[in-house]
Amino acid sequence: MSETSNLTQVLPDERIILNVGGIKYETFRSTLTAYPETLLGTMFHEHNKSLIQSNDDREFFFDRNGNAFHYIMEFYRNGEILWNPYNLRGVDGKLPVTRQELELELDYFQIQVKGKSNLVKDIRIKEALNSASNLINKFIKTLEELILAHLTNFGQTIIITTSPGTISVCTGYGEATIEASCLKGFENIGYRLFKESIFDVAQHLETIFSDLNIIIKYTETSEDGRAVVISFINDFKLAVENSIISRKRLRIN
Repeated sequence: MSETSNLTQVLPDERIILNVGGIKYETFRSTLTAYPETLLGTMFHEHNKSLIQSNDDREFFFDRNGNAFHYIMEFYRNGEILWNPYNLRGVDGKLPVTRQELELELDYFQIQVKGKSNLVKDIRIKEALNSASNLINKFIKTLEELILAHLTNFGQTIIITTSPGTISVCTGYGEATIEASCLKGFENIGYRLFKESIFDVAQHLETIFSDLNIIIKYTETSEDGRAVVISFINDFKLAVENSIISRKRLRIN
């Protein structure tokens, strides 16, 4: 940067253009100063605004790895670096970035959070965990739908039995049956949830269906078998009152 360049007065939340190795990134001043211990956080701090110099296009040039800077920018925006070592195409079709290249840029831009080994995260791990969370969500939604469907059929009890690789469902005596195929694909997640997080499952269902006064009982049927009994109030009288045979609706004295 030339000493003859015009000084740029960088105002709070002013848009800033960073030209890193010929690749331009646009962000806000406040995004960078949110991490004052880093190079860019220090550079764009209010106390240093009189020292900041840009070129005639109001860009700040860094002769660094422009491809790797994508991950640096994501750190400022999201607080973490998600790096995929197997992304052969790189980001947006750019050249891929090796871990060594990324760590060099982390050092240059003075980004340290309890060591780079904890900071640089393989994005595949986050994607896998997100998929696992989505599977849990689908299973819980299926349980909710089972309760609502059984409520429609005047049922009051659902019994789900699990063991590693298996899951089945039945209902209370004299109640309508439930087709077990709705739980296909949830054998393993159902077993793990009922074994390790049954209280979380119970609390969720009790909160969602608070009007039903749901009671959930958990028992071990064998060394590896688990059974969960979901009982709830089914107000048959209320269903009658809302039907066409209701005396109130027909106004029969």
